[in-house]
Amino acid sequence: MKKKRMRLLALFLTTFMLMLIGRLAYIQLVSTESFSKHDVNLLEASVNQRSQILKIDDGRGKFYDRNGEPLAHEEIPTLVLFPFLKKMTWPIDEVASIIGKSEAELKRAIEEADEPFVFGGDDPIELTSSQSKAINELKIPGVFAVNEKLYHDQTPAAQLIGTTNISDAEKKNVIRT
Repeated sequence: MKKKRMRLLALFLTTFMLMLIGRLAYIQLVSTESFSKHDVNLLEASVNQRSQILKIDDGRGKFYDRNGEPLAHEEIPTLVLFPFLKKMTWPIDEVASIIGKSEAELKRAIEEADEPFVFGGDDPIELTSSQSKAINELKIPGVFAVNEKLYHDQTPAAQLIGTTNISDAEKKNVIRT
């Protein structure tokens, strides 16, 4: 009796797994251009999803002095917004009240955006830790409080710690040669 139940359970689990694998194969291989009753083009949606990115940290090393102060960079908590917010309903009033700005300013910034951006542009608003926490606790897709890494332009002897950059024009020349 026990062996029979075990075989029956094994058969059920195998059948269930095969059904899931079959469904996944169908979605990935057959219905990529017209998925579900809404005819979603999965290939196009995938490209759109990957094309909305914002680089906050370039992954380079962080150098600190003996007191723990950064030598060549600064990390400030900022508000990052994604342009797809203009197509959805979200609690803009809550975010505006948390950061102390008007809803109109947030709406205008999002309407003008074509790609993800740090709110405030070249002079981003610096959030407090409680503001960052409050924004992230809202869990709104496309609204994030993150630490943006900014490099100091006037770091003395920056070449000694490896933080010098070549200009974009130089990079293009280096790539061509």
